Amino acid sequence: MRRTFGLLIVVMLLAVGSSTALAATSTKFTMRALVAQGSWEIFNEDTGAGEFGDLQFATADGQTTVFLLVSKGELILCEGGETPDDPFDDYYGFVGTETYGDGVGKLSLGKTYSSAVASGKVNAEIYTYNECTGEEGTVTTKSMNVSLDLAGGGPVITEKLRSTISIPKRLREKTVIQAQSREAAGTLTVGSRTLEVGGIIGLIQMKASSRER
Repeated sequence: MRRTFGLLIVVMLLAVGSSTALAATSTKFTMRALVAQGSWEIFNEDTGAGEFGDLQFATADGQTTVFLLVSKGELILCEGGETPDDPFDDYYGFVGTETYGDGVGKLSLGKTYSSAVASGKVNAEIYTYNECTGEEGTVTTKSMNVSLDLAGGGPVITEKLRSTISIPKRLREKTVIQAQSREAAGTLTVGSRTLEVGGIIGLIQMKASSRER
């Protein structure tokens, strides 16, 4: 499955509060969102240090939501360093920071998803963590300006996903997701940083219903 459905993170943010109660035991919601996403990955095989980031925009019902996730740190040897000749007792863990948050913005797409220009502001939380010790550091908050500028390439691709969950005489849930998207590339900014990224431009539609019996 292509990366398009990874955009469901921000689409689900939009879906919160969009459900309609049909009765005490029945709920349904629909969502149609224009989307654009840019992501990047930097990794140093010699040191184990790296960074992964993802910036997503989605517009539905005239409102644009933006979601940011950045994970940055390095892979270090937690245990086993005292026996360098025995790699089987080595245990590695990730030590670094994770930044995530959402906010409001604006998004403009070109015809047939040929381009995407977006900007907004994210209220993010930043926390440190250490997989070797299991400890998490203090959480700090930060407001950051973000933007995305993508050019689409290649054909428009259509995808469809159906899901049904059923518990006899108790619960039945149905979800249908359809997407049209085009691979893209361009640049994004997060605060004072500008990065070259790959991405997706497109449209995602969701229909879901749930009924308890």
